[in-house]
Amino acid sequence: MTFLGLSQTMGWLLAAGTATAILVIFFLRIQHRRALVSSSILWERVLERKKRRSLIEWLRRLLSLLIALAIGLALALAFGEVELGRAGREPRDVRLVVDNRPTMAALMSDGRSRLDHAMDRAGELLAGGSSADRFTVYDAAGIVVAAATRDRDAVREVLAEMRPTARSLVLPLAEDGSETWLLTDGVGAAEVPADVRVVGLYEPVVNAGVTAFEIRPQPTDPYRYEAFLEVGNFSIDARAVTITLRDGAGVQFRRVVDLEPGGLYRNTFDLGPLDGGELRAEAAVEGDGYALDDRAHVWLPRTAPVRLAYVSVARGLESLLRSVPHLELSVIDPSEYASPAAEDPFDAYLFEGWAPPESPSRPVVLLGPPPVDWLPAHLGVAEAVGVFPFDTAAPLLRHVDLHDVAIARARVVDPLDAAILAGDADLPLILSGLRPTRWLVFNFAIADTDLAQSVGFPILVSNLVEWLRGDAPARSVNLGTVAIDLPGASVRDLSTGSAVDARTVGGRTVFRADAPALYLATDGTRRMHYAVRLDGSERSMVNASIFESPDAQLESPAAARSLWPLLLGVAAVLLLAEGLTYHRRITV
Repeated sequence: MTFLGLSQTMGWLLAAGTATAILVIFFLRIQHRRALVSSSILWERVLERKKRRSLIEWLRRLLSLLIALAIGLALALAFGEVELGRAGREPRDVRLVVDNRPTMAALMSDGRSRLDHAMDRAGELLAGGSSADRFTVYDAAGIVVAAATRDRDAVREVLAEMRPTARSLVLPLAEDGSETWLLTDGVGAAEVPADVRVVGLYEPVVNAGVTAFEIRPQPTDPYRYEAFLEVGNFSIDARAVTITLRDGAGVQFRRVVDLEPGGLYRNTFDLGPLDGGELRAEAAVEGDGYALDDRAHVWLPRTAPVRLAYVSVARGLESLLRSVPHLELSVIDPSEYASPAAEDPFDAYLFEGWAPPESPSRPVVLLGPPPVDWLPAHLGVAEAVGVFPFDTAAPLLRHVDLHDVAIARARVVDPLDAAILAGDADLPLILSGLRPTRWLVFNFAIADTDLAQSVGFPILVSNLVEWLRGDAPARSVNLGTVAIDLPGASVRDLSTGSAVDARTVGGRTVFRADAPALYLATDGTRRMHYAVRLDGSERSMVNASIFESPDAQLESPAAARSLWPLLLGVAAVLLLAEGLTYHRRITV
């Protein structure tokens, strides 16, 4: 007999205490106050006492006592949630470690993943034992995903939400009085302690995958890129692997190579002919049972020159802009400027000392512009601006030092929701925004500063061209929970075009990525690409297991039978029977 939440000793003490209380109450003598009565009444009491001592009366009282004891014990044991199980067994403290590393997504012979089979084994553990057992669930990294609880339905809900995550296997530290179960495929598993019960979930699987796919600028031309690709065969036998490289225009490269087990194919591609955008590498093999490494994504920055329209009267930056590589400059006088047509011949605009009444549809930079309706409202003018703060992490100001820059005259504007890259909320000097188009405003004229004489000015102009280009290679992040340094950003999956559920946690945007894909994150002022992938060939070695075959045997104790519904029913029946017999004077 096992009492839920109580040791067996405490359970027996509960039953003994309940029986004792009933006996004391049943035999408790009520002391009546003395009263003078006539002798006839006295003799009637003597006769009544004699009657009670008769055999029938004794049986009536015994029956009443037994019914009272049965009702009391049934209620006590029901509220103690007594169970029928192995005598003397204490409730277990079960720690369940579910290996949810990427290799657990490999398919087994029935078409279900190793992780699915792990959920089945976890369900067997939850179905066995006593309801008094407590369960704590850990993921592969040793992080608690379900704190110690007796609520098995809550544990099942947590298990159903587990997805593959690119982490290393870490087992929780041993604790006295607990038993630890590890559900794993054994891939890359270190030596498991002897006190950990291991359930192996492994079958050999066919797999070929992309283990490396990176782009990098060519040493001789930072605006021309090359890609490095590595594909491996991780099956237990030789396989013919189809390797494909494709972009938005279609397939750019395809080759079938024969690879031995553990064999690798490496190649470098000149991406100069391509004009930017998403680039995807794919590896395919017949019977592949592991999809997470079948493809990898990168974002190729635009490689064509930026066609920039420079609209200015002074044209103070013309010579410097003409020296910037990969920039096609067209100088336009403000009097000759016309609102861009639907087919705009330029990629971006730079306005110096002037601004059009309507925003162009292309990215735009404005240097000391006059007030216009589509820019932050003009509030006044500030004179002799000295030291001011600036965002050293902003790509525009990368490697640029503005500490010694003096500004003779600057416009004061209302920044609203624009990002302040230099200055502060009272005096924003450099602002960036996305509405109605991507824009960057310097609230001062270059001629009103000594910025052009600073060492960092050419770097600033180069960064400005990169900002106009609006592209950078995607940052690589691991599969699973992704945290990016863009608080409050909206995230979109470029592979499907759908928005992704994202939230801000601790100043970072967090979202979930369960498969390799390319994501675009935007926080209102910046756009950044993120390539979610499996990093390294070790995450593709789905057959490097410490097991040789599946080990589905699970020695989980049989489920104890909970008796409290039956005990409540017995108590209810006895209460009804006691009421009927009392009114018929069968019991006292």
